Amino acid sequence: MEMDPALYSDAWVNNDPFLEIFVELANKGTMEMSVTFHVNGLIISGMLTGAKRYYDYVEKLFQDSGKTEEFKGAQVLDAIPQMFRDAVKENQDDSGIKPRYVHLRDIRTYTADGKAAQTPQEIFWRGKLSSVNGFTIGSLHPIRKLSS
Repeated sequence: MEMDPALYSDAWVNNDPFLEIFVELANKGTMEMSVTFHVNGLIISGMLTGAKRYYDYVEKLFQDSGKTEEFKGAQVLDAIPQMFRDAVKENQDDSGIKPRYVHLRDIRTYTADGKAAQTPQEIFWRGKLSSVNGFTIGSLHPIRKLSS
């Protein structure tokens, strides 16, 4: 039995439908969960979170950094908080638009050979949903060797 390609949107063809559902729930603020993504040979592990939490984090980064001399008078920095609020509203509505990006917090990154990269405690990651090659539910943790 052949499947009719007209029945499937490009988003469903390119994205894992289960992961897409999890991202939609996170964007609506319904849930967070630990996940591990495989993205082009890189392993990224952390908490799946919504766009609002990601945008709040980035907005705080801009506020904490202050306006440096090179950005003084740049109206774009003044417009950023409103741009974030608009983006959050777009991600939380029920317009039927499928998510294109996924957000993780408290991430750990690993190379394909298992080497961990050092990351600050609270760091967020944003990536294209279509770039996730695979995922598992649950977060990776470094292996600690027991002393004998």
